[in-house]
Amino acid sequence: MDTYKLTSLILLGFLLFLIVLPYHVLIAETQDSSIKVNWRVYSDPTESFDIAYSICEAGDYVYIVGHQDFFGRVEMRFKSNGALVKAWTSKDFFNFRDCIAVNDKFYVFSFPWDLLVFDLDLNLLMFKRKSTSDFAYSMQLYDNHIYVAGFELTKNLDFLWRIEKWKIEDLTLVKEYKGEPASGVTSLISIGINPVSKQVWAIGDYSKEWKNYLFRVEILDLDLNLIKDIRKDDIGIARAISFDEEGNAYIGGDYFIAKYDKDGNEVATKEIPYEIAKITYIKGYLFIAATEKIQNRFRHVLYVYDKNLNLIDRVILSHDVNATAIFNIGRMAFDGKNLYIAGYDNEPGNQRWVVYSVSIFAESEWFNMIYLIIGIAVATAVVTILIILIRRKLSKLPPIS
Repeated sequence: MDTYKLTSLILLGFLLFLIVLPYHVLIAETQDSSIKVNWRVYSDPTESFDIAYSICEAGDYVYIVGHQDFFGRVEMRFKSNGALVKAWTSKDFFNFRDCIAVNDKFYVFSFPWDLLVFDLDLNLLMFKRKSTSDFAYSMQLYDNHIYVAGFELTKNLDFLWRIEKWKIEDLTLVKEYKGEPASGVTSLISIGINPVSKQVWAIGDYSKEWKNYLFRVEILDLDLNLIKDIRKDDIGIARAISFDEEGNAYIGGDYFIAKYDKDGNEVATKEIPYEIAKITYIKGYLFIAATEKIQNRFRHVLYVYDKNLNLIDRVILSHDVNATAIFNIGRMAFDGKNLYIAGYDNEPGNQRWVVYSVSIFAESEWFNMIYLIIGIAVATAVVTILIILIRRKLSKLPPIS
């Protein structure tokens, strides 16, 4: 390779490194104050109890699941402005709790334990109805299998945790796990798949003599064999879970947030003055949808923590709403830029869905992108000038004899 070409490549690489490095630093530094509500929409299909639980996203749309007067309801809305595209409901199914969008299909689990499959235009393709004595709360997708979790009420009126593994292609049951019967109410509320350990984490509560609902976690392998059972008597119900790229688990619940390593060892637990309903880890930060009492009224609040459980930001999403606002258990959706959250607010005798689109990147990100483009252009110009100067200098050297 010619000397001037090698020199040019080295200079170009060095200049690009100097430009890209501060760009990434700026993005990280601006994320601590980057929350902005893009839009908030309401849905009030009946004059009774209408509650939204989970939200999924695909393409240009978000899909919200919940119920209208306790019967299952799905809404399809534009990501851009929250406008309603289509709604699906049926009195044959109750209370949709969780959803998964994958492979041009939309999967919904109904309360108590019915699995429905739609296309992305909300046409019902098929469903599986299983049992009326089991109550499903949460579902996860991993390696072409759907894991469904909840609890079972036995004929002896015992409560036990239940997880099922289904093939996504034909919705056949592969395996089921049942925990030990509990002397009192126990609920498996949410599950997650640890991306590092490849294990199923189930979280919820256990009770002592029908009172004092306490923290419980079970860790299983992907074939639903129990590995570890964690119970704590000093904190309350575990309701939401998410994982970082190292396999650390972040568990939120009633007035606490906890961090565990990938092996299920407690790293830290922090008391907080509110109840966590949903949690998701994104690019080094925890985004927490919480219900918090502020000035004698419950509000929708979005919290941001770092990986060490330090509070970074707090935004009251429903500060201008004169109603009691609640986030229930369920999933949030993130499309790489915006976070979508579903909840409800409550006036006496009537509840309505509330859906948010929240930008979690600072507006200065666009400035940084422009800065990057300009920097690359400047670097290219500088290298071009250097190439011309080096060529001119080499052309003036005497030939080698």
